Amino acid sequence: MYEIVELLNHVVARQAVTSRPGAIGTKSGFGSAPPLDLDALELRDEFLAAFGSEYVELEAAVMSRIERPARVPLGLCACGTLVSCEFDRVAAECPACGDWLSRAEAVHAAREWLESTWLTPAEIEQETRSWGTPVRAGRVRTWRWRGWIAPDGAGRYLLADVLRLIDRQAAEAA
Repeated sequence: MYEIVELLNHVVARQAVTSRPGAIGTKSGFGSAPPLDLDALELRDEFLAAFGSEYVELEAAVMSRIERPARVPLGLCACGTLVSCEFDRVAAECPACGDWLSRAEAVHAAREWLESTWLTPAEIEQETRSWGTPVRAGRVRTWRWRGWIAPDGAGRYLLADVLRLIDRQAAEAA
């Protein structure tokens, strides 16, 4: 029983996706900590309080909560609503308008956005914070000085070039 409570504590804090050994877990990838799973918190408290015929039902509910796939952002719908889905799904329905968004469409839209977005070093620093890999404005200027990246006439840099340099440095570090 205490193993289940311990696993549920991780779900409450959104630190674990599953209790099965070898299963894939995901992290949000965002700079801030994810919010508490209040439904799991309430379920954990009920589970700890119940020791009778309800125990079997609550244990099943707790295990289904622990074993459920994590929901991850898929992309923006045409209506502007953020669509999320279970991490192993390839499409999801927009909760606002009901349109379906596929992972392939979302990846294509993200790629187009990266290839067409020009930002200043300060804006790059702000944008990359949400990626989980912040790039300081000074680093962008250093990359320019070394000739690895080139600005446009307004001193802005292509976001796709910044991403390529982040990936290259990560590959070199590995």
